[in-house]
Amino acid sequence: MNLYRRLSLEGIRKNKSVYVPYILAFSFLVMSFSTLVSLAVMEGLAKEYGMQHVQTLLGLGAIVLFVFSTQFLYYCDGFLMDKRSDEYGLYGVLGLDKSQIIKVVCLDSLLVYAMGMVLGICFSVLFYKLEISLLLKTIHVQAETGFLPTMIPIVITFLVFTGIEVLILFRRIYKIKRLGNLELIKAKRMHKKSSLKIGVSALLSVCLIGAGYYLALKTKNPLESLQIFFIATLLVVLGTFVGFGAVTEVVIGFLKKKKNFYYKPQNFTSLSGIVHRIRQNANGLASITIMSCAAIVLLGSAFSIYWSGDKILRGIFPRDIVYSIEHKIYSKAEIEEIKSQINAGLSKGSYKKKDDEKIEYKMEMTQIEGSNVKFVKTFNSASTALVVIQTSDKNLKSDEVIAYSKHDVANELNIDGNIYKVVDKRKEFANEKAINQMSILGSLVLEVKDLKNFKLGDASLVEFEMFNVDGDPSLAMKDVRSNLKYDIQITGYTDAKSEFLAIFGALMFVGTFLGFVFIVGTALIIYYKQLQEGYESKHNFNIMRRVGMTEEEIKKSIKSQVWMVFLLPPSVAFIHIFVAFFLINDLFLIIGITNTVDKATSFGIIFILYLWIYFVVYKMTSKAYYKIISEK
Repeated sequence: MNLYRRLSLEGIRKNKSVYVPYILAFSFLVMSFSTLVSLAVMEGLAKEYGMQHVQTLLGLGAIVLFVFSTQFLYYCDGFLMDKRSDEYGLYGVLGLDKSQIIKVVCLDSLLVYAMGMVLGICFSVLFYKLEISLLLKTIHVQAETGFLPTMIPIVITFLVFTGIEVLILFRRIYKIKRLGNLELIKAKRMHKKSSLKIGVSALLSVCLIGAGYYLALKTKNPLESLQIFFIATLLVVLGTFVGFGAVTEVVIGFLKKKKNFYYKPQNFTSLSGIVHRIRQNANGLASITIMSCAAIVLLGSAFSIYWSGDKILRGIFPRDIVYSIEHKIYSKAEIEEIKSQINAGLSKGSYKKKDDEKIEYKMEMTQIEGSNVKFVKTFNSASTALVVIQTSDKNLKSDEVIAYSKHDVANELNIDGNIYKVVDKRKEFANEKAINQMSILGSLVLEVKDLKNFKLGDASLVEFEMFNVDGDPSLAMKDVRSNLKYDIQITGYTDAKSEFLAIFGALMFVGTFLGFVFIVGTALIIYYKQLQEGYESKHNFNIMRRVGMTEEEIKKSIKSQVWMVFLLPPSVAFIHIFVAFFLINDLFLIIGITNTVDKATSFGIIFILYLWIYFVVYKMTSKAYYKIISEK
C-alpha cells in the first residue's frame, strides 16, 4: 500500500500545474452547490411571506449547477487522465499489472476528491453568513438566520459529488482496462478522430444550428417562445458540439483552394496549423462557447429583470389599490356593500382617491381560427384572451363590434353562434392596463352595444376599479382590508412590491451566481487549453525548425494560430446570443418587460464585460503556455 500511496502522491506533485486548478474548481463547485441548497432549505427564509417562490428558484438553480458540475468535471478529468496516461502505461511496462495500476488510479481519485470536498465544505461554512446577507439584500427581505448551515445541505452535497466522482472513476478504470501499456503511453499524442466524416459533420452541424436559429427567429407568440426556447437551445448546443471543428475546417478548406493566398509561407503554415489545432480541441472550444453563451444569457437576463422590476410591477399593478368583483359570485346588493366597505376603509385614515379608473368587462379564454371563436378551458400558445367592454359609440348596432388587437382580425366573428360584423379595427386600447392579463396573452378587445346582455360563453360581468391614494398606500390597504367583510381579489402596487421584488431579486441572485460559476468554468477550460496548446506548440517548434523556418517566423506563425483558435469561441458565442436574443425578447413579454432597448442594453453591457474577462483570462493563462514552449 505504501508503494501505491507513494506513486499517487508523486504523480499528483509532478503534475500540480493541472491538479491544483482542478482541485480548486472542484471545491468551488462543492461550495456553490452547498450554498444554493443551504439557501433553498433555510427555515428562517421559509417563514417569510412569499418566500416559497424564492426557495423554489434557488432549488432549480442547484439542479442546473448539478448538471453543469457533472459535465464539467467529467470533461476536465479527461484532460487529467490524458496527462497521466503515459505514467500509468509506464507502470505497466515496469511490472505492475492492471489491478495494481487501477489501485493507483483509485488512490489518485480519492486524494483529489477528498481535498476538493473538504475545501469546498469548509469554504461553504466559512462564507455561509456572507452569502445569506447578499441574498437577503438582493431580495429586500429581513429574516432570522444562523451563522452556520444545517447538516442537510452538507449531506446532500456530499452524496451528489460522491456520485459524480464515482462516475468519473468508472470512466478511468474502463480506460485502464481497455488500453494496453503502449497505448496508454501514446494516448496523449494520439490524434482524436471523429466517427463522422468532416463533410457530414459540417452539414449536420449547419442543419442543427440552422433549425435552432429558424425556430428562434420565426416564433412571435410569447407563450410559444417558452416552449420553443428549450428545443432551439438543444439544437444549437448539439450543432455546436457536432461540427465546431468540422465547419471551421470546411471554411479553411475553401481558403486553401485559393492558391495565391494559401501558398504564401505565413498563410501556409498558419492555416495548416489551425486546422490541426481545432481538430484536436474541437470539444473543448465548443464547451467554452456553450458556457460563454450560458453565462451571458443568465447574467443578461438577470440584470434585465432586476432593472425592469419596478416597470413590470407598475404594468401589472398600475395603481396603489386594484380590485375586481365578479357578478356571478355576488348579488347586486352585496356588490354595493363591498364598494361601501372599501370607501369606509379609506375614510378611516382620511384617504382620498386619485387617478381613479373604472371599467366593466367580460373575458373568456378562446382560440380564434379565422372568423370562428372557440372557447377553451386552458391557455396555450394559440390562446387569445377575448375581452368584451361597453362601447361609448351610440351608433354601434347590436350585431356590430369595434376590435382592438395588435394582430389581424377577420371582418366577421362567430361568437356563441352569433355573427358580429367588425366595423372598425384599432391597434391601441386606452384601458389596456386595467386588464393586466392582456400583457401576458395575445388579446382581442371588442366594444359592443350592450355588454350586460352580450353572451360570451360562461363569462359573467366583472367590475374593475383601480386608484391611487393621497397618503401611505400600505396603511390605506390595511384599513381597507380590515373593514372589508368579503373575500374579494384586492391588491396593489405597494402591497405586491415586496413579494415581486423578492422574486426578481432571487432571479438576479441565481442568474448572477450561475453566470459566475460558468465564467469560472470557462476560465479553467481556457487554462487547460493553453496547456494543451503549449505542449502541441513545443512539438511543432521542433518540426518547423527542421524544415528551415527561422525562430521569428515560427513564433509569429504559432502565435497567430493560438490567437485564432481562442478567438473562435467568443465569435461563435456572439452569433448564438444575437439570434437567441429575438427569442429571449419575446420570453420577457410574459413577465411584462416590453422595452427592447433596455434588454438589448443589458445584454450588450454583459457581453462587453464578458469579452474583457475572457481576454484577461486568456492573457493570464498565456503565461503557462509560454512557460511550456520556452522549456528546452
